[in-house]
Amino acid sequence: LGRTVYGGGGIIPDVFVPSDTSGINRFLTRAIASGLLTEYCDDYGDKNRSRLMVKDYGEYEKLWDRLCPEVFSAFIEFCASKGLVPEADELERCEGLVKIRLKAHLARVPMGLNGYWRVVNSDWDPEFQKALEIIRSWQGDFPSEF
Repeated sequence: LGRTVYGGGGIIPDVFVPSDTSGINRFLTRAIASGLLTEYCDDYGDKNRSRLMVKDYGEYEKLWDRLCPEVFSAFIEFCASKGLVPEADELERCEGLVKIRLKAHLARVPMGLNGYWRVVNSDWDPEFQKALEIIRSWQGDFPSEF
């Protein structure tokens, strides 16, 4: 597209999107790294497969809105039963990220990996959202090789 590309230091994006790491803490990283989040979601998905089977993503969004409080509370209890208890301020700071991960993992039941990535990209990934914004507002022509 006529822009200068510099070598030697990797690719630097045209648009900088800052990362918000404020929700990442000990509880979240341990729940993920230890496999507790995946274990919980796999078990929940197996036990509630018929409940999670929906026709499309729109239905899943509505279902998740109803399930989220129950799934989140049960996940915290599950972690505690395995010896991982969040400190007072940890849960408040990482709650949003935990809920997105739970929602994404459980979206695999009715929609496979497409469901997982749809949740991650639409609910959490700021870089993906910025890229969509740029693509949707594009005014120029793409080169013929695209």
